[in-house]
Amino acid sequence: MATISIDVLQSCILARLPVKSLLRFKSVSKTWQTVISSREFINLYHQYTISSDADSLFVLVDKDLQQMFHVYELDSPLSPVVHWYNPKPAKPESTKNMSILDSCEFFLLVNIKGIHELVLLNPSTGKNYKIPHPPFDCGYKQRYGMYLDEANNDYKVARITQKYPLKNSAVVETNTEITVYSLRTNTWRLIDRRFDIRYSIWCNGTAAVIRNLLHMIFVPFSFNSEHELVYGKKIIIACFDILAEKWTNDVPFPPVNNLRSINLSVLDGLLCVTGVDTEENGSEYWNVWVMKKYGDKDSWFKLMNIASNDSLYKKFYPIAFRNRSRDEVLCSGLSNGEYIWYDIRKKKVVSAAMKGFYGYICKGSLVDFPGVQHHLD
Repeated sequence: MATISIDVLQSCILARLPVKSLLRFKSVSKTWQTVISSREFINLYHQYTISSDADSLFVLVDKDLQQMFHVYELDSPLSPVVHWYNPKPAKPESTKNMSILDSCEFFLLVNIKGIHELVLLNPSTGKNYKIPHPPFDCGYKQRYGMYLDEANNDYKVARITQKYPLKNSAVVETNTEITVYSLRTNTWRLIDRRFDIRYSIWCNGTAAVIRNLLHMIFVPFSFNSEHELVYGKKIIIACFDILAEKWTNDVPFPPVNNLRSINLSVLDGLLCVTGVDTEENGSEYWNVWVMKKYGDKDSWFKLMNIASNDSLYKKFYPIAFRNRSRDEVLCSGLSNGEYIWYDIRKKKVVSAAMKGFYGYICKGSLVDFPGVQHHLD
């Protein structure tokens, strides 16, 4: 009977399988377990996953019990392939314990509420790594972004916090800070602090990271005679270069006025702006604008235009294309937590048969963290 060499087994068979199968096949034999667990194969699988569209995962926090993740295969989301739990909720009676803040390649940045812990999670394996508390004060508003510093082979987390004077508050000036966490050194570092900036982080928006550029929506604000916060109408997309450690030029806004419920997101590496627009006949539509060429104001184009109604979630935004078809886009969807597919050619919305919140895309991977601590499994 012919035998298969280890090299063929690794490169031609195992490297093409999804992570869920690899974890299951560890029990086939001691040889398979040794091969799949080896650093050589993990690195091989890592490179194969990066260079292909295979094994894209969609991760959600459970709609009702928010101390559980559901992990779906993007191309066949009939049922979750993995479930992960947080066994240590902040309060026994509380179900709202976890949220996903961002994703980068194979990992998720997870916030465990109540106990204020940040965790990096590989949803394919359940391995996770607790991030130490930042040594700097938190602001009234916080946004997070995660990115890969390829030059230093280091995963980093950027956090922007903002404090501003509130009625009957001891805070007397605006304070905006950006801090960065390095997985490689396991430390936080303050890289930018500015005072008395008259722009506030948009309350409903999220941060969007493209390579090393952290994007946020800001709006001008002032205080009335009662010292109450009053927002202006102008909206800007501010950009901070995390590697250069400086603010760059603002990104031009799409050619549309009076958008409401605005969100930033990234679709296939491109910056997106989503919001509700009112047309001349009074009809309201969710618009999704995509910047085809970064920084070029003339490259904005409208990808989607969906009639707005009460069932659509207020943080509607595009998430990912189908792996095998560029005609359908997965979107955060309905107010009941259900996600949707939007067919670009047919201009049709269908249910994605997935429910939950804080949905993010990442790749399947066996990559682990150094000094792993198990908090979620």
